[in-house]
Amino acid sequence: MNRRELFLQPVMLVWRNKTLWPIALIGLAINVIFSLLSFNLAFVFAGLFMAFMTIAFTNGALITMVNAIADGEPAGVIDGLRAGALRLVPLLAVNVVVMLPTWIALLVLTGGAVDSIFGRWGRPDLLQATNMLDVATAMLSVAAVIIGVNAIGEAIGVGAERAIVLEDQSIVPALQRGWQLVRTRFTDFFLIAAILFGLGLAVSLLFAVGIGPVLLSIFVPSTLQESGGAAAITAFYVGPGNVIYILINLVILSLVTAYTSSVWTLAFRYWKREEEQRDE
Repeated sequence: MNRRELFLQPVMLVWRNKTLWPIALIGLAINVIFSLLSFNLAFVFAGLFMAFMTIAFTNGALITMVNAIADGEPAGVIDGLRAGALRLVPLLAVNVVVMLPTWIALLVLTGGAVDSIFGRWGRPDLLQATNMLDVATAMLSVAAVIIGVNAIGEAIGVGAERAIVLEDQSIVPALQRGWQLVRTRFTDFFLIAAILFGLGLAVSLLFAVGIGPVLLSIFVPSTLQESGGAAAITAFYVGPGNVIYILINLVILSLVTAYTSSVWTLAFRYWKREEEQRDE
């Protein structure tokens, strides 16, 4: 599989297999709900825990479904939910382990354990598509160190998660497998990650300069007549405009999530097949 095919095949795979969409959407919706409720430390802790849980569950489901589809087998929503639940614990453990270096880096740079673990930079979804604009800006600052550490952990996690799901590895061998892939396939990892980063950045810009301003232009003038001044902006964020913004965000991001998982899963399958052919 050449790199062009690697990025084009998942487009058709995700489009034709719409059972992938609700799986990604469920995890994203849960994360959004807990993010909106994060107004004290208890909810921030619950939000972080649910972020880990939903990412592990969603990744397990999507990896299993994409692998089945690539093999020409049916992959329904129930199959995905069952697979996500079955692999939840080891995938959760892997996600926590690969985040430990990021937390340590945050602790060293900020000196605060609470900010390190419960702040936005200590979350497992730091490199999610809608965060890419902030990430791109932060790369020009000292946060580049944290992003670099997080990116290495994410790369190891990509291989480790697929080793658990597709090779039935336990936690430690899966992490070793992830590190082995990063070392031996560094160029592939870098190029795939760079292209997916660009896609995420494009999605962030779409929301920042496209959808957001359009919804503001539609809903704020009407709320100005009712509430006036700065209260109109507040009314937007608790009114239908923000609800529509969140829903559009969830739908687009669910497609990006399914696509991203498909790219990495197909790449893993290709690397594994190459290794098997080499060993014959």
